[in-house]
Amino acid sequence: MALGFWHTIPAFYSSAPWRVPMWLSWGVYMSLASWVDFYVELFLPLTPLALEKAFFYGGVLFGSVALGVMELAVLATCADARVLAGCTCVVAACITGVVVFWARIACVYRD
Repeated sequence: MALGFWHTIPAFYSSAPWRVPMWLSWGVYMSLASWVDFYVELFLPLTPLALEKAFFYGGVLFGSVALGVMELAVLATCADARVLAGCTCVVAACITGVVVFWARIACVYRD
């Protein structure tokens, strides 16, 4: 998708420098959420199944799709650096939420 934007508009990333951190932060969120999900399943056997499933459907699937749709809509329609920076901060807040969630359940449900 990023390559498609690059070929249609050569100055897509250079015209608004916040576009690259926005794409990268979405990738970081998806990777971290998947990693936390696998960590909970493999190394925290005392975690309730309902909590695991809720995080998978809410945090991994819904979170990545919702953030992806937000980023696609903003990247396709907006070039204002303030909006791009704000959306990047929203993704950063979601990343922080995943880390806090992981730390909390790791403390509560470890062996």
